[in-house]
Amino acid sequence: MSENVIGMLKRFKIIADKYRDRRKRCRSDSLS
Repeated sequence: MSENVIGMLKRFKIIADKYRDRRKRCRSDSLS
């Protein structure tokens, strides 16, 4: 069970990082 939870956390972190990068990119594009 613990291994499955760790896998979910890793996947969530990767998705969160991608989403954050996308927001930063869109914001910088709109500013420039």
